[in-house]
Formats: sequence, C-alpha cells, structure tokens
Amino acid sequence: MKMLRRSVCLLLCAALFLTLLAGCGKQEEPAEDFVVSAAVCGPLETLDPTMNTDVGAESLLSTLFEGLMRLRDDGAGKAVAVAGIAKEYIEEKNYDDTVTYTFTLRSAARWSDGERVTAEDFVYAWQRLVDPATASPNASLLSMVAGYDEVRESGDVSLLGVKAKGESTFLVTLSRPCAYFITSVCTSPATAPLRRDLVEGNASWAATADIVTNGPYTVGTWVKAAQLQTKRNGEYYESKLVVPDSICFRFETDAQTNYEQLLAGELDYTAKLPYAAIEQLAEDETWQPAPLAETVCVLYNHLTDTFSDAQLRRAFDLAIDRAALAEQLGVTATAATGCVPDGISDAPESGEDFRTAGGALCAADAEGYAERSAEAARLMTSAGHYQGAGLPTLRFLFVEGEQTRAAALSLFNMWRTATGVAVELVGVSAEEFDAALAAGDFDLALTTLTARCDDPMEYLLPFRGTSESNVCGYRNDTFDLLVGVAESTGDLTARAAFLHDAEAMLLEDSAVSPLCFSGTAYLLREGLTGVSHDCFGHSYFTAVSRAETGPAA
Repeated sequence: MKMLRRSVCLLLCAALFLTLLAGCGKQEEPAEDFVVSAAVCGPLETLDPTMNTDVGAESLLSTLFEGLMRLRDDGAGKAVAVAGIAKEYIEEKNYDDTVTYTFTLRSAARWSDGERVTAEDFVYAWQRLVDPATASPNASLLSMVAGYDEVRESGDVSLLGVKAKGESTFLVTLSRPCAYFITSVCTSPATAPLRRDLVEGNASWAATADIVTNGPYTVGTWVKAAQLQTKRNGEYYESKLVVPDSICFRFETDAQTNYEQLLAGELDYTAKLPYAAIEQLAEDETWQPAPLAETVCVLYNHLTDTFSDAQLRRAFDLAIDRAALAEQLGVTATAATGCVPDGISDAPESGEDFRTAGGALCAADAEGYAERSAEAARLMTSAGHYQGAGLPTLRFLFVEGEQTRAAALSLFNMWRTATGVAVELVGVSAEEFDAALAAGDFDLALTTLTARCDDPMEYLLPFRGTSESNVCGYRNDTFDLLVGVAESTGDLTARAAFLHDAEAMLLEDSAVSPLCFSGTAYLLREGLTGVSHDCFGHSYFTAVSRAETGPAA
C-alpha cells in the first residue's frame, strides 16, 4: 500500500513538473519598446539649452531638460504650464515693487546619473545664462530678474537676484512684476538647471551622447547628421508616467521628405508639411490650422518725407485688402485684426486671449474693401498727391521667396490702384534685409513680428521710441508712456489695459500695417494621439500613446 501511494505521488509530481514546463513554454515575449519618431528640427552640434536658437530644437531639448515648470497637454492638444522640478512656489510682492518667488524643489528630482537636482543647480544655470562671457542668445529671457542689467554691464554674476536656501529652496527676485515669468520663462529649457561640476572647464559637455540630463529622457544614441534617439530616464521623478519608451528625433527639414516618410510608416510625426498636403487637410471643414505667434506686416519708414505724414500712411493702410492677402498666402494664414496675434494671453486673472479681449483693430472684411480703397484715394488727393503726384518711387523691401514675392506683388498692385504711387519691389536675402532695415534704407518693408514669450508687450516694444529694435523710426510720446507704465506697474490687469490702449494708438497712427496672422500644420501618424503644442511652434511628446480607435487628433 505504501508502495502504491509512493508511485501515485511520483506520478503527480511528474505531471506537475510537465505542466510547469508547458507553462514556461507559453510565456509571451516581452513587448517591444514604444518608440515615437519625429521630425522637428535640423542637425544639432550641441545640446546646451543655454545656447539654442532653433525653434524646433526646443521640442527636443524639453525632453532632456526640465525647469522649475514644465509644459503638458491640457487634454485638448494645448501645452500648458504645470509644476516641474519645483513642486510648488510662493509669490510675494515687496514694498519696493519687486516680486520674490520662492520655489520648493521636489526631493525626488534627480539627474540621469542619480545625483539630486538642487537649488544651487538653478543658481548656476541662471547666472551662466545671463553672464556676458557665456554670450547666450537667450540671456534676455531673464531681463526681469533683479540685477540683470548690472550683470550684463559688469560681468559679476553674483549680482543676479537668485539664491539657494539649502538644497530644496530656490529664490528669485524680479525687479518688476512679469505676467509671463511662470508660464514662459520658468518652462523654457534655457532656464533649466545645470551642474557646475559637469559644465565648467568642459567645452564638450553638451556635444556627446553621454550628456547628463534631468528631464523625462536622456540621450541613447546620437548620429549628428542624421538623428538623436532618446531613452527613458529611469531617474526621472515621474518616469513611470512618461508614455513612449523612446523618442527618435530625425534631422530632416525637407517637408516633402518628411511627409513621404510619414505616409510610408517610417516617421510618426512631422512639424513641417508640404503645402499640397496642408491643402488636402483643409478639405475637411472641421480642420483648423494651428496658430503661430506671428504677425506678417508692412513697416513704414517714418524718417522719410513720405511716411512721416500720418495721412499718407493711413492711405496706404486703407489700400490693403487683408482678406485677399490671407487667401493668397494660403490656408494657414488669416487676416490680421491687430498687431498682437491669436494665442497670446491677456491678464493672467482673465484667462482670455489678448486678441479676443482687444477685439478687431484692423479692417479685414472683404465686403468693405471697395469703400476703404476709395477712402485711400480721397486721402491722397486731400494730401495734395492725387494719383501719387509729387511723390518719389518708393522702395519696397522684402526677403526674396515665392510666397513673399507674391504677397509683395499683390500689395504693389493694391497701392498702385488706390493711391497711384510708384513702388519698386526689392527682393533681397535675409542678411541684406536686416542690414537695410538697420540702415534705414527702405520706404516700405514686408516683415514678421514674432515673440519668444507669451506676452503682448513683445509685439509693441519694436515701436517704442527708445527701443534698439525700432527700425521704422516711429515716435509717439503717448504710446511710449503707455508702454512704460505697462512695463512698470505691479497690477497685471492694469498692465493688460495699458497694452490694449498702446496697440490701439499704434494702429490709429497707422504706424504699421498688420496683414496676416500666421498658422501652421502638424501631422501625427494615424493610430497615435497625444502630441501637444504651444503657439510658438514647439511640440511635446511625453504623452503620445497608441489611439484605441480612429486617427490621431
């Protein structure tokens, strides 16, 4: 009987062993890494966020470096500022109208080599950014920080209003309130922390694949002429919430090539599309271009005899058919209704768009153009220049290109028809254009107003009388006063109101003629979703995932 029990036990053990073997044999292979491939910029020689000037490269750098705040999808595809390395902050307004921010850093924030991210890393990075010896093109990003001007003049970085209080507390004092400090300055890769021990004395610290980063990804492989592939940073405090295992940035800037690779399944996302592809997207009535924070406009040289006369500037402005120009520039352009484009914030408390709050300041309807054109002719006659009599041939400067030449030719015809003035089209290179503007060698110029920050002031400062960027020579003491008060006030709601008044005055003076607001188009491969964007052309990928059904948003 004992022998029988022993045999049964042996048989049961053998059966269990075979079952376990069979179970092992049925184990699934590990899932492949989820890799997102994106074309957003051209080749990079350095990953130093302090020195970046490429708009597209900011999308790449934001995956490697994280500042006090970060940009994340709001659920509708818009990138909004949320807590980053700083888990929280306190804002205090001081008796002398300065503002102090106290940022508390996350104790779990780590560099990719495991070292803790400290307040001193931010102090070093911000001082290095402002230091004239660094020669960073992004130094002015911190112009609102106390001591900025003194550092730029003396080179003594200790004068900058930043300091560390222990490892976890970073203090910043602003010389004036700044509406976009949290949303634009603290989210920029240029203000991300840096390690003094890795950067100082090491000229190649940001030029190799073994760079130490603090963002959701670090560098895996880097073929400088072709691509940079990131890998998940296991030390990142929210690494498990980052969706793609890797993002591969392809350095291809040709829109047609990008589009063909996406159609072939070789690319998941492109920030540049050929115009034919954009037109195809626009056939869907629900499709809308993504707004860019750009305003295409005509500058008048106020230092010339012709355009020192506000009546003549007004005539030229009335002669412009903005609706026709926008249609000619394509489906991503919309007729401008002011200097400040769509997508720029009004006062933080309002939560409104500046353009929406300010309303339309430029006539853009096609129906009223005939009447405006007739008014332009009447103004010319009233000024003693019927059909352009007595005026010289005007030099109209633009950067040579297919679209810019077409726009310039349309303006040429509009002005000739309504005013009778002779205009000479002068297409030049970008370098020649900048040099001619600086020298005042133009009567009219076709240019684009841009901004690096979410601030309407950026579009108005180029017309301030004392501004170095005031190439058109516009002078209006009341405009300067409005801008100056907006710059100095601590009341951000009042600041927005002053800026609205300043913009209205600028356009009442016909100091400049806004033409169109720019837009763009992105494309994410079908089956994916989760890319978010801001109005400056940056794309963010940490939330990209496989869509359950249907095409990507």
